[in-house]
Amino acid sequence: MIALLVSNPIYAQTDKASTNEEITVKGVVKDEFSQPLEANITLKGTTVGTSTDKDGTFTFPKELKKNDILIFTHLGFNTTEIKINEKHTFLEVTMGTEVVEMLGAPEVDKPYKSKRNK
Repeated sequence: MIALLVSNPIYAQTDKASTNEEITVKGVVKDEFSQPLEANITLKGTTVGTSTDKDGTFTFPKELKKNDILIFTHLGFNTTEIKINEKHTFLEVTMGTEVVEMLGAPEVDKPYKSKRNK
């Protein structure tokens, strides 16, 4: 009975290899019609990035860690963010087109007059 009261404490350990494991990420980026898209990819909060080739494929140049976020951008498409986990070694990213609404219409009744600088 006394031995139980004087026992050494037991500490739980986390496996550092699994929490800090570096992941190589590859993938393909397409539009909503499954056509390859040449997009830019950056690691959030850094300047590290890459671009897809004409077939939409990429290999990220840096090993990533769990919970890193990749940002996918292309002009005319919505920006897409993907959080990395152990299962994300190959990404299939579909980017949707960005809808831009213009308010008002240009006046076409009046001729344009430029002003000379004096």
